[in-house]
Parts: sequence; structure tokens; C-alpha cells
Amino acid sequence: MVASGTPRDRSRRAKYRIIADGLRAKILAGEIAAGDRLPSEHALMDCHEVSRVTIRQALAELRQIGLVESRQGKGYFARQIKPVQDLQRLQGFEEMLAPYGIETRSKVIEHLEVPADSETANALQLAPDESVVRIARARIAGGTAVSLNISMFPLLLGRRIVSLDISRHDIFNLLETRLDIQLGYADLTFSVVPVDERHAAHIDAEPGEPSICIHRLTHDLAGAPIGFELIYCRVDAMQFRAQPSRW
Repeated sequence: MVASGTPRDRSRRAKYRIIADGLRAKILAGEIAAGDRLPSEHALMDCHEVSRVTIRQALAELRQIGLVESRQGKGYFARQIKPVQDLQRLQGFEEMLAPYGIETRSKVIEHLEVPADSETANALQLAPDESVVRIARARIAGGTAVSLNISMFPLLLGRRIVSLDISRHDIFNLLETRLDIQLGYADLTFSVVPVDERHAAHIDAEPGEPSICIHRLTHDLAGAPIGFELIYCRVDAMQFRAQPSRW
């Protein structure tokens, strides 16, 4: 396949990507904190010995993924990283953060076999007090705790899941690539609740602070429920996007 554009065009594209990647790395590492002003266009032009067009392409790329914002007459400023959950797609944490180029991981807090409570048993269509595997994970992006996921799975499936590397990979990804389970859809319910003292430290919140709680019931491609989750995050830690139609 022949690359499109002139060699000069391709060179300029490569330069703006290098500049954008360098600024993104500084923002994600905290060297440029949320609210900090980025170097001026002139300063970046002098530093990288490139044109204003190239600098503006780099800044536009960062603005498109939500890492910077422009303020009329003041320049560009770093924004707080807020992952965007697309409510029209069933996304894993890694998929949600992919546009930012941010490293993601999970801190596994516990995985236990416990009797299902009534809500979990009803969601997963289990008998009362039937055992499930409960997995609690703090989801971390670029060193920042974004959410706490408490996931319940039927016993046999849960045992298979905890035998895999759930600290480095999304469970959704592992279900599809390692366990050959194709995901279909999820039912989501949102509420705002005070942060429980047990959960607060895992999402960098204060006990009693308002948080978003998402109840997520995931189904396989045939429609059978396979996982029930409670996802907690601070109200300022995540954004949600949907495009509902009129009817």
C-alpha cells in the first residue's frame, strides 16, 4: 500500500504526532497538571523548530481526545482526564481509555466465593444463597484510580475468570479471547449514592461524598446473564455519552 500525500506532508504529520505524544506523556505523568497552561504556540514552535501549522495540528489532536482545551486569548490548558463511557456500546475499561493512550490496570482487592445476595441471585437467575465468585477491583488509569468494580459471576465461570490475569486485562476481553464467551448486551442502571467508608480509598474519595453507582448486568450473545456488577466512581471522574432517538 502506497502512503498518500507528498513526502513533505508525511514529514509534517510525523512531526505533529511526535509533539502531540510528548505533550500527552507530560500531561499523563502529571508534569503538566490539570488546569496548567501549556507552552505558547511560539514557544513550541521555537522548541521543536516547526511551523505554526504543525503545532496547531498537535494541539488539535490533544483537544480532540479531551486532554487539552483552548481558551480565547489565553492559550491551551490541560484538562482533568475524564474517560467517556459510550452508553450505546458495551465497553471494557481498556477500550474506554484507548483513545487517550493511557496505560490501564486493575488492583485486585479480593476474590471470594460467597453466597449470592437476593439482588445478585435475581440478576443472574440463580437459586437463593447459591454461591458466586465476587471480584473487587480498583480500576486505574495512568496511576489514577477511576472506579471500583465489584463483580459477581456464577461459581464455575467465576473460578475460570480468577485463574486468568485479571490485574492486567479487562474481564470482558478475557471472556471473549480466553474463555470463548461472546458478549451480547448489558442492562445499566445509574444512581448517586454516598461513598461507603469501605470503598472511599479505592476511588480517591472521602466517606459520604456523592458518587455514581452503576448496576451492570451483562448478557452473552444468546441473552443469558453472565455477570452482575456494582461500579462506583466519583462524580467528577467519568463522563457518559448517548445519542437517544425520539422514538
